[in-house]
Amino acid sequence: SNYNANFAGQPTPAGQALLTANLFTQSQLASLGAVQQPLASPPPGEAGLGWLKAFDLKVSWPYKVREYLTIEPSVGIFNLFNFANFDSPNNSLLQALDGSPGSPNGTINNAARPDRSGIGSGVFGLGSPRVVEFGLKIDF
Repeated sequence: SNYNANFAGQPTPAGQALLTANLFTQSQLASLGAVQQPLASPPPGEAGLGWLKAFDLKVSWPYKVREYLTIEPSVGIFNLFNFANFDSPNNSLLQALDGSPGSPNGTINNAARPDRSGIGSGVFGLGSPRVVEFGLKIDF
């Protein structure tokens, strides 16, 4: 990544102040881990999910009950058009969330279609089937 090539291993602003004051050398700061750390590359097959599609919509309308009291009901619909987001041919998304070592959340897929992202696959946002959320906000 550009960050790793240009900034990783460089002193932080605090580290730069220590270098300027001749209290440490660049190699001493690096051996102490007091430099900008490199970003880890994602594990193979867990990135590049640009094929996921979703269209989200949230509508809210405030009602002023009194000068100091406002009630605001809302409806949020995630994946409004219910796009079917199928996993890539090697099921890389579900493998990333199947509870195996390195899995972000340890969720196990119990879906009838193992190639479909959905409830039980650990997908709680982009890629899941249509979800409707009702809300009520009270400001006082």
